[in-house]
Amino acid sequence: MFDTTEAQAFLQRRFGSQEGFVAIALGVGGYFKEHSYEFKAWKEHQFKWPKEEETLLWSIEKAVEAYGTTDVYVCPVLRSTEARTKRNGLASKTVFADLDGVISWPEQLDPYLEVVSSGSSDHYHIYIQLTEAVSVQQLEIFNKALLNATKGDRGKWANNTVLRLPGSTNHKHGSSVGVKQLRRSDIKPADLREDGIAIQVLYVKDYRQRKNSAFLVNLAGM
Repeated sequence: MFDTTEAQAFLQRRFGSQEGFVAIALGVGGYFKEHSYEFKAWKEHQFKWPKEEETLLWSIEKAVEAYGTTDVYVCPVLRSTEARTKRNGLASKTVFADLDGVISWPEQLDPYLEVVSSGSSDHYHIYIQLTEAVSVQQLEIFNKALLNATKGDRGKWANNTVLRLPGSTNHKHGSSVGVKQLRRSDIKPADLREDGIAIQVLYVKDYRQRKNSAFLVNLAGM
């Protein structure tokens, strides 16, 4: 089952009229190997955005029909070429984090978060949509700060990360559960600058210098 309307709304929200390639991944025949969720086949495809928007949605729908048990993932950052590497990400307006287990975030972030239920209990993807794009280097700093603020999955901050696509189905726990967008909000970086809140002053790990540092993450730029 694939809800093209919900998937399309999510993709349009993420990418708008920006041009590039959308990276889609299909996990076919999911199963558990010890504690790891793996697939019999992993298929990646790239579609030119926005030119191939309808083709993208049609292709996912047909693949789900053909393969049966299929988990669908999307990279929230457009690519410059038909591949998904850390080096070909384009400037992006989408800050994201993956929350597993303990779900929490600073109260001041609440109005700005878009929340997607990933289909597993207490597992969510959260997004902050900017009004202007930032470089992938800045985006990854924002992603790291957001995951620190929310105690998110520390393995999912890179610009080529894939997360479950709303409108698709999560087959991870033996039952078919829909991946759903729960709410959607807009963010005005200028307001965040005035309020001085953004993600507040966070004591986060500076991955580049390998030391702890305090800094104000401003979602409008560095």
